[in-house]
Amino acid sequence: MKQILLCLLLGVALAGGCVSRPPSAATQPTAMETAYMGEILRHLYRWHMDETMLGNLDDFATLDVWGRELHPPLDAGDQSKFYEVLIPDLLYRVQMKQADYTIPELGLRVTNHNYKVVAVERLEARPRIPAGAEQIVFGRQQLKDYFFNTRNEATFPSEALLDRMAAAVKAELPAAAHSTLHGAQTLYLAPISPVSNDLWLFWETQRMLIKFSSDADLKSETYWNNKKLGVRFYDLDKNVVVALAEVAGSNAFVTRDWAARVLFNCMVHGKKIVLDAVPPAEPRPAQPSH
Repeated sequence: MKQILLCLLLGVALAGGCVSRPPSAATQPTAMETAYMGEILRHLYRWHMDETMLGNLDDFATLDVWGRELHPPLDAGDQSKFYEVLIPDLLYRVQMKQADYTIPELGLRVTNHNYKVVAVERLEARPRIPAGAEQIVFGRQQLKDYFFNTRNEATFPSEALLDRMAAAVKAELPAAAHSTLHGAQTLYLAPISPVSNDLWLFWETQRMLIKFSSDADLKSETYWNNKKLGVRFYDLDKNVVVALAEVAGSNAFVTRDWAARVLFNCMVHGKKIVLDAVPPAEPRPAQPSH
């Protein structure tokens, strides 16, 4: 195993300095670029880490991050790439995907310009480093400073993307909710992550979490033109459990911990959106008696 980057000054590394590459580095996956890996770590910090995990950083002078390509079996014509990131000191495994495939029946090509996080797993034991994995080393204090200094940075969808989201929500909204769409509607939008194709909304008026997710980049026409790639709704009164083991095999629920993280990112780091009042539906005319 070879160490391809030693970056003890994270701020410099993210600006493009402190880079040491082997001769073949031009062909290395962009997931192992220092700046992009910094974004992956910041995504974990915002959406997955807690105080105990961050406290573990104090036990180490540096944080080692390892990455390797994965080669799962794919359908014919699927050119997607997969990557695994291991953070042994924090017991994290991150699965990433760079989509590149077509949906023949829809005439669409689904692509990402870079690897995107598709799953994050907290491990029970320190993982073994696979042969051939590559390494980035971050300084502990510089990493903590980076987390702290960027903790309130946020990027939000463009107006065009917001319009597409509103149309998708209207099209996919459960029928039962339409009867309650009276008066002003308040929503909170979580910031967009550059390393994830997930986007979350908290619909406060309806007490509902909304998730957009896709293999394609959220900003691409492909995502919004693909009717199979809709939105998922989580009613805070019905679809939140303490542990997913309570509803094994179902993807209609989120854990209480994850709901809290979504609410924090939407309401604290996010953007408040108030939609104009929706006039109540006119009562149906009485049917003539027979």
